[in-house]
Amino acid sequence: MADMFTTYADRLLGCFCAQWAEDDPLKPARCCFKFDADLPSMGIALSEDECKCGTAWVRVVDWQVSSDATFPGPDTSLDAHNCPHLWALVLEMGIGRCPPIGDENSLPTCEQQNAFHATMMDDAMRMRNAIYCCFLTVDPMDRVSIGAPQRQGPAGACMQQALQVTVMVTACDECAG
Repeated sequence: MADMFTTYADRLLGCFCAQWAEDDPLKPARCCFKFDADLPSMGIALSEDECKCGTAWVRVVDWQVSSDATFPGPDTSLDAHNCPHLWALVLEMGIGRCPPIGDENSLPTCEQQNAFHATMMDDAMRMRNAIYCCFLTVDPMDRVSIGAPQRQGPAGACMQQALQVTVMVTACDECAG
């Protein structure tokens, strides 16, 4: 039996990573799951910097029992003798990139800042497209709630943006047995 949460998370990761063609110069070097508690931290190693090369991610943020009447919020009417029929699964996708920082003698030029702005806006469009392609056109029964974009940084010369989507997931066989 496939875990329904994993199925939805895998689906979003596939849709998000597919937003960039192989030869796209803006394609992030990494597109994978992250498991941080908050906006993921970008790793740095001797030969690699996740932010500089660009890292796109999907992570499972939270889940709670929900219902048709309360989605995307919780359903608190269940007791210990009932099995939930629906879950609200909160997924997040995001991307980290290095903004222009200039050097010790000069700040980044307006052209560099404008180019970075265009890249960040392109990333935001790809996040919206991933939600649309992944959920809103695949199954007309999918119910989703899209959160407000989050931005963080620059922190450690890394700028991140993320978008959360809450998906209604049927409990299916989780209580069988």
